Amino acid sequence: MYDAPQEIIDQVIGFLQDDRKHLLVARRVCHSWNISSRVHLFNHLDLRVPDQIPERRTSCKPHSKHLSDNCSNPTITGLERFKRLLELLDTSHDVAFSARHIVLGNTGLISPEARDIYDVLIPALLSKVRRITSLQLSRMRWADVSSPMLECIANILESPHLHHLDIWNCELPNAEAFTRILSMPRSLQSLRVSQIHFKQPFNHSISSNTLTNLNVTDKPSSLRILDIETTNLTPLLEAFIASSQSQHCIKIDNVERLSIKHIRDESSVRAFLKAVGGAVEHLELKASASWDSTHNPNPHRPIELEHLPSLRSLHLLGVQWVGRLSSANRIASIFSNIPQISQNQYNQGPTTIPIPIPPSRCQSNPHFCQHPHHHHHHHLDHYPHPLEHLHISITALPMRQSIGHYDQWLALDNALSHPAFSSLQSVTIHVYLQAVWEKGFDRTKFIAQFPKLSEQGKITVDFIIPSYSYS
Repeated sequence: MYDAPQEIIDQVIGFLQDDRKHLLVARRVCHSWNISSRVHLFNHLDLRVPDQIPERRTSCKPHSKHLSDNCSNPTITGLERFKRLLELLDTSHDVAFSARHIVLGNTGLISPEARDIYDVLIPALLSKVRRITSLQLSRMRWADVSSPMLECIANILESPHLHHLDIWNCELPNAEAFTRILSMPRSLQSLRVSQIHFKQPFNHSISSNTLTNLNVTDKPSSLRILDIETTNLTPLLEAFIASSQSQHCIKIDNVERLSIKHIRDESSVRAFLKAVGGAVEHLELKASASWDSTHNPNPHRPIELEHLPSLRSLHLLGVQWVGRLSSANRIASIFSNIPQISQNQYNQGPTTIPIPIPPSRCQSNPHFCQHPHHHHHHHLDHYPHPLEHLHISITALPMRQSIGHYDQWLALDNALSHPAFSSLQSVTIHVYLQAVWEKGFDRTKFIAQFPKLSEQGKITVDFIIPSYSYS
């Protein structure tokens, strides 16, 4: 009963000394419980190299059985931890089989001597893990990653078991390096890209005027979930396009859940949505300039719903309402004067996915570019847009203890009450108010701007006062 819970051992010793039958049953229970606990305990393995933190900033706690880094010398402690984990994987095959989620990172934050040791330990550890379904690459400078580690990462990416990839706060030399990463996975279903930095500047700009159609088909790895945060969309989309030449690439025309956060370039967001929006059912945009009238006088609609023919749920988060500068008109323009969805689009979605490609790419790779006449849409009987749920999060910051232009939100009520949005079931608006400015916001007047949605019972308005103050 090695490593069995102490309370069960006490029960066995205290009450079952002479009862062999129940002693055998208790032993089997302990063994089963131990295996079940290991499945949860070792489901997530954090194999990030510990930071070299000065000794005065850490404290030493004598927990010898723990696999976490608690002592003042994180490098030495990390090595011991990795060695103990390797011994455990060698002796306990159930632990090796239980590990599913792996985190790798911090490889550029250690000395060359320590890196040589980790370059042996980490591949040895990963060679023991049978089935990795989720991989996170964290705080990695690609130029500093050694060949053994790159080979190890490539093996994981090419595994048929890998379903989720998370790349956070990594520095890549250029878009081509990201293209190579995208070309490796065979069964990826979920991808999160956050705070990716490209060392080589990318000078191309995505523009709706330079869009060229690209039909990506017959590729094995088909994304369903895509999250992008604080990352330049231009090289990212370029990498998606380039990876389509690979035998094993990531299809982006089947993405069902798309989240784009903290990206201020409206043209890139709009072009990216035009490229991947054909199958998107759930879209979340957070802290974008697309609807921020205080920074963006762009007359174009920030989101073109005709390129999102399958959209059922839309979340607009981080909307700013500062004094008399409201984003109401920008948000209302999303739902105003949109072409109705054709029956073919409504039932099947678009047959091709238009992807913006720089002209230079078309000249050097003719296979990327197809003639527009191959992709006519047949306009049959028109149907309403399938949007069912709309969620808007607004941060209201009154200036001089007041806020204005409540009447601008009436345009949103009129737009959403149009027959084109007869499928709409609910509109939820969260208004975040700073406690000190709460009295400067007229709640009754704001709710009164949505008479049609209120009459239909479709709108819910919540006023939230966070416990923290805005910086």
